[in-house]
Amino acid sequence: MTTTRTMALPSQVTQRYALVRPLAEGATSMVYLSMHASTQRLCVVKVMPSDPDGRWLQRYMRQAAAAQAIDDPHVLQVFDVGQAGDSAFVVSEYAEGRSTLDWVARHGPMPARMAVALVRDACMAVQTAHDSRIVHGRLSAAKLLIDGKGRCKVTGFGGEPDRDALSQAMLSDTRGLATTLYTLLTGYPPPPLPWGDVPEAQVIPPSLRMVLERPHTTALDLYRDLGEVAWMLPAAPLQTPSILAEQPVVDLFTPTLSDRGHRPRPVSPTPLPSLGAVQAPQSSLDLSREDLTEGGRIRMLEAAAEPVAPRRFEWHTLAFPVVAAALVTVLLTASLATMVYARMSVLSEQHAEVQQYTYNEIRHQITPAIVQGLRQTKEVRPPFTSTPQVLALLEHLAAHDHGGRPHEVVATATRLQVALEHDLMREVLMRAQKERSSELEGAYWELEDANRKLVRALHRLQR
Repeated sequence: MTTTRTMALPSQVTQRYALVRPLAEGATSMVYLSMHASTQRLCVVKVMPSDPDGRWLQRYMRQAAAAQAIDDPHVLQVFDVGQAGDSAFVVSEYAEGRSTLDWVARHGPMPARMAVALVRDACMAVQTAHDSRIVHGRLSAAKLLIDGKGRCKVTGFGGEPDRDALSQAMLSDTRGLATTLYTLLTGYPPPPLPWGDVPEAQVIPPSLRMVLERPHTTALDLYRDLGEVAWMLPAAPLQTPSILAEQPVVDLFTPTLSDRGHRPRPVSPTPLPSLGAVQAPQSSLDLSREDLTEGGRIRMLEAAAEPVAPRRFEWHTLAFPVVAAALVTVLLTASLATMVYARMSVLSEQHAEVQQYTYNEIRHQITPAIVQGLRQTKEVRPPFTSTPQVLALLEHLAAHDHGGRPHEVVATATRLQVALEHDLMREVLMRAQKERSSELEGAYWELEDANRKLVRALHRLQR
């Protein structure tokens, strides 16, 4: 038999909050589900022994200030932090679904579309924090909580990096988001790249693996890349467990009738009246003695069985409604056809405009950007093996007018994107890491930016 340890609660807690039930128990702390006395809002109260130097209190006050400063619905809010006597407490928002790490520990790897949706929410929270020059510092699946509407809530903001290391801390947060997504998809922390021979990485869809293996400088870049592949991911199976709590919160603390002191009253049986006391009801039929004889009963049955003449159906009564309905149908059909034709014409014109704009973007913006990246690798010896193929595809795009052959543009641009991302960029990145060359690293980011624009342009052309 297990018992729940109790701790002395500060008076500030007992006066403001009504404790509903324990949620978790740590080595030196207790976590309670509570309700604010005046607002009736559910919250979480964490109580622990106070530290003499006040370091714990300063850290949580810093996290509370950071959460208040980040204006994003995907950040878990901290409402109150205090210390009284031998105990200290922190009051935060209540997330009914617990953490994503707890979900994976209970049910195994998370379906790809569900995991991507949660991590994209976390990306927006992290990007909003970075815009305010606030970093997290310890992003993991345990820091992503789920609220009652299935939304992701990030907790634990308030890291304090040096001013010179702020950009590096932001980059570490972005990597932490990608690491968290890998953990949700596989149930394991990510190993070093590449993941070609890692067994658990094979469950990740190929399009999503490309996003995770690609370096991202900001959380917004990761959010956009995940959005571009999210529509291709399969829906979660019907038997997938919910990301919310298994039991509704209201059922955990709403008192029953017996809890309020009410008891069901016993019902005393009502005695049935004796047969002699039952009076036969007065019949509403006026039957004579002759009607009760055998001949009378036969005549009554024959009268009841006499067929009733059917009512004559008059067809002309339906003429007007049928004609009116037919006219209305014809008019509605003609109106709908006109609207559909007009809409298709507008969509066709819009598609042609988008197609022409994309062709111009590929030839006049993306292609020069790729050439600029190649110029930065011109002096590298030995030269990259994939450079001739990329140059040949660039010349094919630039030497011919593809205005009348859209399929050739799409095919050539697709081959260029594949050769750029899977061959040239990999060579440049590996050489930059090996030689620690800042010039090659700059060329890689130039090619990465051009490749991202080319992928988006191809998506527009293929819609």
